[in-house]
Amino acid sequence: MSEHETNQSNDFSTSEQNASGGMHPAFETALKYKKQILMGIGAILVLGLVIGGIRWQRASAVSSAQERLGTILLENKGEARITALETMLEDVPSAVRPAVLLELAETCMKNDLHEKAADYYGRLSDSDDDAVALIAALGQSKALIMSGKAQEAYDVLDEIAEDAPETFTAAVYRQLALAAEAAGKDEAALAAWEKLMEKPTADKNFIEYKLQQLNK
Repeated sequence: MSEHETNQSNDFSTSEQNASGGMHPAFETALKYKKQILMGIGAILVLGLVIGGIRWQRASAVSSAQERLGTILLENKGEARITALETMLEDVPSAVRPAVLLELAETCMKNDLHEKAADYYGRLSDSDDDAVALIAALGQSKALIMSGKAQEAYDVLDEIAEDAPETFTAAVYRQLALAAEAAGKDEAALAAWEKLMEKPTADKNFIEYKLQQLNK
């Protein structure tokens, strides 16, 4: 090797050492663990693809279930619709389950199957969605009254009346008053009608009549 080439080689080695010595610690670590970092990135990308695939499958399952529900509602009525919906309920995706329960409850009500309707409304009232749970409780209370279980109907709403959102209070206190009357709980019915009187409703005359009736 010529003296010139030797000097170049030494200069390169010296500059490489200097560069390494002045390198930011984080960058130095990145170079040192380059292979492990690349493997980690690869694993993250694979995990992202897997999660994306799962989400797509779930979205596809939900879309398929919604189509199936629509077909059942279009092609079936009465007992046949109830049977089809009950079969669907066995393996329906959780995102579509509330819709199936609601259709079952309402179909049962229309076919005077009030106890079954109360059961499906009750299952729907376990929803994490507060509005859905409250609507289901109102439906359950009505179904229980129709089933001759007025005390149970009253208990369902009595537990939630005080905490009901303002948009629902009129409906809740009206149903609570009706359930209380049906259960022979005149004082509770009176209190519920009085609460309803404080709300903006279109039938103040009827509410006043109920208050006079219960105050006799």
